[in-house]
Amino acid sequence: MSVGQWLIWLVPETVKILLITYGIFGFEFKKWRWWLIAAAYILGGAYLCGQGSDMVAWKTLLYVVIIFALFYGKFGRKLMTVLIEYLAISIVDIMIMSVNMLVTRHEHNFTQSIIDNTLGMVVWMIITALVYRRRKKVYAFIQTVSYGYILLVLVFLFSVCVVTGISYLVLNGEITQQAMRQTYFFNMLCIVVALVVCVVLFYLVFSRRKVQHEKEIEEKIYEREWKRQEYMRSFRHDVKNHLRVLHALGDRGDIEEIKKYIEELGIEYNQNAVSHTGDFILDYFIDYVVNEWKDKAGFSYKIDGRFPAEINLNHRERCILWGNAMDNVEEALEKAEKPFFEIHISHGGRAVFVEMINSCEIKEGNILKTKKADRSQHGIGTANMRDIVKQNGGEIAWHYEEGKMRVEMSLLI
Repeated sequence: MSVGQWLIWLVPETVKILLITYGIFGFEFKKWRWWLIAAAYILGGAYLCGQGSDMVAWKTLLYVVIIFALFYGKFGRKLMTVLIEYLAISIVDIMIMSVNMLVTRHEHNFTQSIIDNTLGMVVWMIITALVYRRRKKVYAFIQTVSYGYILLVLVFLFSVCVVTGISYLVLNGEITQQAMRQTYFFNMLCIVVALVVCVVLFYLVFSRRKVQHEKEIEEKIYEREWKRQEYMRSFRHDVKNHLRVLHALGDRGDIEEIKKYIEELGIEYNQNAVSHTGDFILDYFIDYVVNEWKDKAGFSYKIDGRFPAEINLNHRERCILWGNAMDNVEEALEKAEKPFFEIHISHGGRAVFVEMINSCEIKEGNILKTKKADRSQHGIGTANMRDIVKQNGGEIAWHYEEGKMRVEMSLLI
């Protein structure tokens, strides 16, 4: 390989790595002085070409040099990225070479190699353009996914790489059909096993997030109840002092002051009392939202009806159901110009019907947007609500109307 050929090969390969690492996987560039390492690598390659050295090992180092020298990230994550990119680029390159050979029927030479590399670069540009806006999500996923899952992805990519490589060798007349069949069967088996394990791992990861979300809901309700109990304990402790003041006002015969004082005590107590619906867990969440929003301009709420009896859900299920429902209400209130919510409860036979209405402003293409800091949790709460209601034998549905979100559910009692 001459110096010119080295540079012609180097440019598209480097572009591919930069596109994938930055544009797809979301890694950030280091400061420009780190590019000196890449420059040293290029000059070293040119020197080895001039000496007539074998460039296979040196060319393989390109992935390590580019990713480790130019991008921030943990060692283990960058090492996995090197392996994934090496296999992914190899698969695409082999597929392009095979298609090029089938279409043009030319033998593979340096000119064809330039064409193949250029086409490969174009393919990765297109993929990067499609994924670029989600690069931060991809990066966050790479940083949190387990190494076992990444290892399975590598096994899957390696199997695909072997299959495509052998297919190319068959096209090029370098391997027999019998060997091709045996290797192809083995790799198909590896791919199927890897896919099954990937699906199982994905299910386990999702289940863990779901359990974590349920735990957060339960902790939230216990924290709110603890705060309410603390206030009530403090209020009861101060009652004797309030009685002394009232006794003194009575001795003075100041009836108006007594009335005023009692009214103030009533207001103070009601600020920390719950709104009774018959379900104390739902009451806690309603009370929390009302106390958070009662001083904000334009806020209003209405609660109509009571639960006739205990619904057929345990405490954990009610925490998840009402906690997620009121979390969605509170999130929607933050976006609304005129924040309000209503809860209507009715019953008939062995079922209770709950209708929750809240203001909901949709600005972008009639699509609901989440404001959660961790957007990976978006949609889990709604799925949990649906699962719990269905398990109870009920039904739940969401409807959006002009500036309003309506949730309708039926539950057994």
